[in-house]
Amino acid sequence: MYKILLAVDGSSFSSRATEEAIKIAQAFNGVVTVLTVAATPNISSMDLLSKVREKIKLEAQELLEETKSKFVDKGLEAKTVLEEGYPPSVICDIVENEDFDIVIVGRRGMGKFHEMVLGSVSNHVVHCANASVLVVK
Repeated sequence: MYKILLAVDGSSFSSRATEEAIKIAQAFNGVVTVLTVAATPNISSMDLLSKVREKIKLEAQELLEETKSKFVDKGLEAKTVLEEGYPPSVICDIVENEDFDIVIVGRRGMGKFHEMVLGSVSNHVVHCANASVLVVK
């Protein structure tokens, strides 16, 4: 079984990465884990933070389900993971703790959460992941 981690953020690059993950999963009889990381902002008001966090998590869950359905529609096995935190670090932690054969990420995130993320997620993952990384343009 070929284990694939697909990190998505809702961007067009993420959509392209999903298409590549489908091709790889089909070719290698792969099992895909679709991951998105809800990056939560630093807000001093706990009430506002709670509302923002819930909205971000709801949008992230919708993205995961939409992406998973693309695999299921092709007869492929896929599961979803929703985490919170700084996306590059969370992705690398998951790769380190599980035995993935490949990590697939889009080149440049332009999704809903990009304003909260500083730096290149794909660049960070390439340098920290202990698995092969495919960066999709």
